[in-house]
Amino acid sequence: MAITSIKSINSKQDLEKALKRVDELWDVAEPNTPKGEELVMLTQLIEDYELANIVSQRVDQEEIEVNIDDL
Repeated sequence: MAITSIKSINSKQDLEKALKRVDELWDVAEPNTPKGEELVMLTQLIEDYELANIVSQRVDQEEIEVNIDDL
């Protein structure tokens, strides 16, 4: 996945590809370089996808309240 191909993350498959690319870039990307900019862009896209999809799913689920003293 090159920086020019990054547009958005619309599915779990896109998310997996983006996470794999982040893993590849994590130790080699330097700030203010093409790889560094790609890493920043990917992490923002991943965060946006997770907030829109994963976090909203958790909010929709019924909350489970547990009192620690009852355990």
